[in-house]
Amino acid sequence: MRLYTPSKTASWEGRACVVLRDAWGGLRAIDGPVRLEVLALFPRPQRMVWKRKPMPREPHAGKPDASNVLKAAEDALEKAGVYRDDKQIWSASVVSLYCSGDETPLVWVRVRW
Repeated sequence: MRLYTPSKTASWEGRACVVLRDAWGGLRAIDGPVRLEVLALFPRPQRMVWKRKPMPREPHAGKPDASNVLKAAEDALEKAGVYRDDKQIWSASVVSLYCSGDETPLVWVRVRW
């Protein structure tokens, strides 16, 4: 079996790894069980942009799907040295949404141990 990581995903993981490594501040990797929470905000497609109506967050049920977002975050955290292996994760949640009208796309990650 061969594993394949798309180039866009690999690029995102690389950039995320740099940000996470800076945020982690050189601390030692977590050794014990880890709980992971991920919030992904995607840009609104043009069909969902309105001038006069409010634009609240809406569920994102497209590509990349929530499980791929979670896996990319797990891989970036591992590469950044936040934890040693993704098998340490005992609980994980991911929410995938389109941004509200005034938000910028982002991926927010919380790690608890």
